[in-house]
Amino acid sequence: MTIDRRILKTKEAKRKALINLLDNNEIENISVTEIAQEADITRKTFYTYYDSYEKLIDELENDLIEMFEKPINKMEFSESTFNPQLIFETLTDLVRENLEFYQHFMLW
Repeated sequence: MTIDRRILKTKEAKRKALINLLDNNEIENISVTEIAQEADITRKTFYTYYDSYEKLIDELENDLIEMFEKPINKMEFSESTFNPQLIFETLTDLVRENLEFYQHFMLW
């Protein structure tokens, strides 16, 4: 089953909106209205996917964990192929590619 591209686009817009808002605000000072406005969606659209902004944060935290898990799960961890440098480089690249995201969510 594939996910509708509109859903993915809306999810990414909400993620970027929250990250942009976090540049100048503490999380507890950000409202659903602000997230919706920044993402260029309606509050109704926001609530179609989430009961509260905490649910959005939960999803983003899960995305963060998944971003780390995917490349690690693809690696071979047998004694003969174990390569700590490759693990470090892979995770460093991942953080670098998503730096803004990690800066906000790793501080919680």
